[in-house]
Amino acid sequence: MSYHTSMRKRATIIAVLLSGVANAQYTVEILHSPLVPAANSYGAGAGGGQQVGHTNLFLVGPSHALLWEGSAQSLVDLHPAGWDASYAMATDGKRQVGWRERHTGNIGQFATMWSGSSKSWVDLHDPTYQETNALGISGDMQVGFGFLANAGTRAVMWRNMAASLVSLHPQGFDRSWANATDGNQQVGFAQETNARHAALWTGTAKSYIDLHPFGYVQSEATGTASGQQSGWASFFGNRHAVTWSGTASSFIDLNPGPNEEWGSRAFGTNGKIQVGHVRQAGSHFHAAAWQGTASSYFNLHTLLPAEYQGSGAFSEAYGIDPFGNIVGWANHVPTGADHAILWRPVPEIRPVILLGLLSFYSLLRRKSNLHR
Repeated sequence: MSYHTSMRKRATIIAVLLSGVANAQYTVEILHSPLVPAANSYGAGAGGGQQVGHTNLFLVGPSHALLWEGSAQSLVDLHPAGWDASYAMATDGKRQVGWRERHTGNIGQFATMWSGSSKSWVDLHDPTYQETNALGISGDMQVGFGFLANAGTRAVMWRNMAASLVSLHPQGFDRSWANATDGNQQVGFAQETNARHAALWTGTAKSYIDLHPFGYVQSEATGTASGQQSGWASFFGNRHAVTWSGTASSFIDLNPGPNEEWGSRAFGTNGKIQVGHVRQAGSHFHAAAWQGTASSYFNLHTLLPAEYQGSGAFSEAYGIDPFGNIVGWANHVPTGADHAILWRPVPEIRPVILLGLLSFYSLLRRKSNLHR
């Protein structure tokens, strides 16, 4: 190889790297594969490089809890033997939470935690409650809700075992629900009659903070990380994605357009990026991401392959991990089935590295000129 050919090849490599800086977004990984034990699969949560979900939608048919680590080939079926259905809703990268179901005999849903395999499941169900569901996990903290026959649902928290269950239900409310935790805070909602208010806790029922924004009808917090909360608030019959920073007055409306034309919901946050879906009037909802403002809205659906585009194409983003990996699902138009999807961020080239590459390229040019 000649010196000039070598220089041209190196310059081409650098040019490719530099072109990636301006266009850095996400790559798409289809998590659904023939390994999935059903036609449909849904990504529900992400954490620590893992993604979790399930096969069928609630009440549609028997489901299996699923676990991935970034690829379709990494699929692990978490479904515990002897149970009729299971769902995995959240992971922190080490353990996964959700519930298992019994459809005959002792009918119900029972909170469950796994450690990466179907045989590793741990029962989080407290028999004080008729049913329990685990929806969020971070380290040694798990959250969800329990159902009491005479009192309805109650937001609850665990520390790795059924006996550790603590009620987060605030006094004066009819029902409550905890959706997520970052290990310090817990978020969900508290509801009185038909008035649902986004809720924030720090480990006890008395720590309840009402996040409901003034002027909105109902609200719910769905995710939390590093002091930031995500969720939605309804405004004149339409839901808007919102984010908070610990107080009701801190809320930011993320809806990307006028209320009569746009609707949106946020389902998760990693403290910097919020994810969910957006729906424009006359169209289907599409997976979306924001960075704290309505103007930062990005349509994740546009990155999906051609077979997930067109009429009847839906998608949603449900979870995001600290690395920015986003999990959700999209409708596969040719078959009509729903497939679990992973949006993986393209690594950014930091300014200092960019400066180094430019300096190196300049040096190559000078050396090339000397050899002419």
